[in-house]
Amino acid sequence: MFVATIEDLPVVPYVRMTYRGKNFKKSARRYLKNQQDLAWMIRANGRGTVQFPCILFATIEQKTLRQNADLDNIIKALTDALVKAGVIPDDSLRYIVGYRVEIKKAETDSITLALVHSIAELIASEEVQRSGQFPVSQSVLLL
Repeated sequence: MFVATIEDLPVVPYVRMTYRGKNFKKSARRYLKNQQDLAWMIRANGRGTVQFPCILFATIEQKTLRQNADLDNIIKALTDALVKAGVIPDDSLRYIVGYRVEIKKAETDSITLALVHSIAELIASEEVQRSGQFPVSQSVLLL
C-alpha cells in the first residue's frame, strides 16, 4: 500500500490544452505548475509500495471549492500527478482499476492519497490496525 499526505496545496483540476496553448493559456500554466508541485510533494511525503493493479482512494480538503469543477478533471489531475511523481507508470486500467474520491471544504488545503491492491490489503494495513481509521477517510465504503 502506498500512502501520501500533502498539506497546504490545493488540487487544480485538469484543463484541456494544446502543445502551443500550454505556454500561453493562464489556466494551462497554472495546472502544469500545480502538477509539478503535487508530484514533488508526493515523492517527498509518499511511503510504501504499490502493487498493480491498484485502487486509488483520495480525500481532498480545500479552502475554496468551485461548485462547477468537474470531478473527472480532479481525478485526472491526481492520476497525472502520480504518473509525474513516478508512483505509477501511467493512468491506464492496467495500473488503476478503480477509485474513490471524497472532496470537502476545510480550513486548510490537504490531500491524502492511498493506492491499495485490494480492500483486504487496506483493512489489514498496520496504520488501520494501529489507529482504527482508514488512512484516507473514515467513510470509505467497502462494497
